[in-house]
Amino acid sequence: MAYSRALASTAILLAITWHTQADYEALKEKVLHPHFELVQALRAVPTKAAADIKTKVSNIKTAWQHKATLQVAAALTTNDEDRIRAAALVQTAEAYIAAQLTSLNEQTDDSLQAAAAAGEGAGTITGSTKLLLTTSTNTNYCLGDANTDNSEADVDSKGCSDPDYTKPTPAHKLTEQDIGPTGFQRLGAVTTGQGKGASSMCGFFKHQATTHSSACLDITTAKPGKFLYGLIKAHNDNDVGREDQSAINPAGKGTTDVWQRIHSQTLRILRLQTPTLSKDRLQALEELTKQPAAATEIKRQIAIQQNKKSVSDITASDANLRKLYFDDNNDKLPAFLEHINNLKAPIGVDQSNPAATLKAIDTAAAANQVLEFSIYQLKQKLKQATAIVKKQATSIKESEMDETCEKKAKKITAKMGAKKLLKATKIKNA
Repeated sequence: MAYSRALASTAILLAITWHTQADYEALKEKVLHPHFELVQALRAVPTKAAADIKTKVSNIKTAWQHKATLQVAAALTTNDEDRIRAAALVQTAEAYIAAQLTSLNEQTDDSLQAAAAAGEGAGTITGSTKLLLTTSTNTNYCLGDANTDNSEADVDSKGCSDPDYTKPTPAHKLTEQDIGPTGFQRLGAVTTGQGKGASSMCGFFKHQATTHSSACLDITTAKPGKFLYGLIKAHNDNDVGREDQSAINPAGKGTTDVWQRIHSQTLRILRLQTPTLSKDRLQALEELTKQPAAATEIKRQIAIQQNKKSVSDITASDANLRKLYFDDNNDKLPAFLEHINNLKAPIGVDQSNPAATLKAIDTAAAANQVLEFSIYQLKQKLKQATAIVKKQATSIKESEMDETCEKKAKKITAKMGAKKLLKATKIKNA
């Protein structure tokens, strides 16, 4: 039925609700404030859509239950007035159910997809920021600002130490560049003094006490068409983002123009003008999960979601975690999670070296790995959400089946009663 199809379409909406409140609080505190407001605005669309549909489904199921109870009451009561009242309430319940089903049918595929696109936008920024915040474990590396002109070393003063998942490291000085609808479009290693933007600032960098013009990783986008929203820091009103790379601000205009462009692009998302994920990307995710470091990354995510301080606080065995989150059938795996532990991650940190220098990385592979991991997380949550939706749909069908069986039983009972009455009448007349 149409309403069941509409219900199934909400799986993607449920899939983006996994980010914890702590993630949003971290964004609010550590990322440029208008960016946080944009995330909240995007997230509100699918959250409301999913809530509305779930409420309607719940109301329909409740109405069916009441209707069945009233039908039984109407059949069993010996009081004519009560029977009439119960029958009238049954009709009221039927009218209510019909209205709710019509309302669900009016939730068109386009509107659901628009809500899903908005939710994916909100999920991408929180998921990517979470990934960046939690995969750097060396004390000499972090996400933040080194000593700048104000003589304030944010890296030292704001939590750049061994990872404490209850206190995310700063993200407000992330590189002035774009993240696309499916994650980072390109992630490149940059040598000292080569970073784009004011004073060679960039996202991940080797902390130096007196300068932030150090070797770092530079996040860029390959095509303006992939633009979703940017992680931006305003250097001043005339220089926002990167003049030579940025799709959001190619002319280096002021902050007002930049945010107007962000909101116009957000409207494009809501109108379904974002590219869809390619099939081969999704298939590649199935190869991800049996890498040696997969269980470690699961523990990282659990630590974040459960407000734990470190991976060591998660006591479940690696085998059980893999089985729980990845099943047993994924046997073609790229090396992303293994790269994290083998110091080949997009972060490129050599944790075995006390001096901590950036490793050379293949930029195309690094970008693909970040992208695949981001999609992989969404896919796992989508899988869980789909199971929930299917369960709800099954429950609705069972309710329909119960109602159909009840009607058939009544017809049979009525026929049997009529036969008995006819037989009794014949006997009496005889």
